[in-house]
Amino acid sequence: MLRATAASEWLKRSGNLPLHISFVAKNDRWLGLPIVDPYLSLIAPFSSRWKSLVLEGHSTSFSRIFALDAADLRSLELLIFDFNSTGYRNLPQELTTTWSDCGLLTAPSLRKLSIRRVATMHPKYLSVNWAQLTHLELGAPSGSLNNAMTMSMSTASEILRVSIHLVSCRIKIAEYADFAPIHSMQLPLLRHLSMDIEGYVLPFTEKLEVPGLREINLHVIENNVTGNSVNYKTCLAPLFRPQQGRIQKLVVDTQYLDQESFLEILRKCPQLISLAINGYERHTNLPRESPPITIDNEFLEIISSNNGEALCSLLEEFICDCPVAFSTTGIIEFIKRKQDGNIPKLAKLKKIAMRPDNIERDVLLSELEPYISQGLTCDIPELDIPELITRVKLLLCDELDNEDLR
Repeated sequence: MLRATAASEWLKRSGNLPLHISFVAKNDRWLGLPIVDPYLSLIAPFSSRWKSLVLEGHSTSFSRIFALDAADLRSLELLIFDFNSTGYRNLPQELTTTWSDCGLLTAPSLRKLSIRRVATMHPKYLSVNWAQLTHLELGAPSGSLNNAMTMSMSTASEILRVSIHLVSCRIKIAEYADFAPIHSMQLPLLRHLSMDIEGYVLPFTEKLEVPGLREINLHVIENNVTGNSVNYKTCLAPLFRPQQGRIQKLVVDTQYLDQESFLEILRKCPQLISLAINGYERHTNLPRESPPITIDNEFLEIISSNNGEALCSLLEEFICDCPVAFSTTGIIEFIKRKQDGNIPKLAKLKKIAMRPDNIERDVLLSELEPYISQGLTCDIPELDIPELITRVKLLLCDELDNEDLR
């Protein structure tokens, strides 16, 4: 209670400052639900000053806050629900009935909403003014599948068709056979789209219109239900139509596209500034004859030269979190082509991150020194980058000393 008393005193002295509140009420296996009511009662009188609120744990722990009226939350702009689905006797009713129409969801200034870990819930039944939101996150982050919220294509389309002011959106959709219509979704202001997809989602992507799109993050969840091969090239193609905007940042997995499909996507992103390639285990449903994405010397040359096909000439950030097949010489020549300024219209790298195998450490360290001294951020676990940065700093100090002498 000393902590609660100290918080109470601080709140009384804080005047009219906006408040950013975060509650983590983790369950104890033996003691049951955590006792958070004293703290909730403490902050409730200051609800008109809440600017952001994060609630994590068992939803029934926060019933005191759910009782607040929207009028008492006039400053709330950001709301994050991270409720686990364990300990309920009646799913999904108990998951949603305590908060589906609470004042938090109808706060007049609410612009950013995240509901991360709720299973078997239909967001369309929530009392949310979807049209006033600018940022929407439905489902756990990519790679976190437990208790995630995966929606059918029709449910997702029903929400997005009225969320017309979205700037950023992250959703998980799947090929559920619910036979409901998939609505047209026109999101003229959307800049960032992150999608986890499962199965054949072309009926959804072909109804999505995002003319201002700048960033795409795509992750595929393997479809183990149908057992059929899914042509993800076809499913994703509508996202890269010319009318969909100029993509500047792209995050993709290596396992669901073959090499030619990947290059075709890059051809459709001539304004690309940032490229991140994630490595996951290759899907068993992909045809065996389909060659996976290969990041080798040839690929590095394609994205850093004007010999033949030149892709990604504006690339400034290259993150490769997957197995690679290029040599030490290949990395060095790639960085030199990008950084030396000898190729017209080829942008310099600002950041490079990768995890190559069997590199010649000392050779690469020596070659990278001048480029890191010029500002290149380099993240290669096999190298002792702190050692390299120290050496670069010493070189810079020597140059400054010599300049002073002159």
